[in-house]
Amino acid sequence: MAALAMAFYGDTVTFDMRSLMTKDFPIAFQMWLYAAFIIAYGVKLPIIPLHTWLPDAHGEATAPVHMLLAGILLKTGGVMLWCA
Repeated sequence: MAALAMAFYGDTVTFDMRSLMTKDFPIAFQMWLYAAFIIAYGVKLPIIPLHTWLPDAHGEATAPVHMLLAGILLKTGGVMLWCA
């Protein structure tokens, strides 16, 4: 985890988006990070074969949790995948 933080932030840990945008990350690191985001949003959005958690989650959820899953969580994955 520390190696990933050092690769992403360098010697100074910051969450300032302007300073992160000015950094020149290696292309291999950018591609790895992009692939990780695609997989993460693919799991959140029910994309085959990453959707195996969805039937269990909806089947065991209470009504309010089911509404959150269907109304917010799944659509968030689609929006973020579209923005990536």
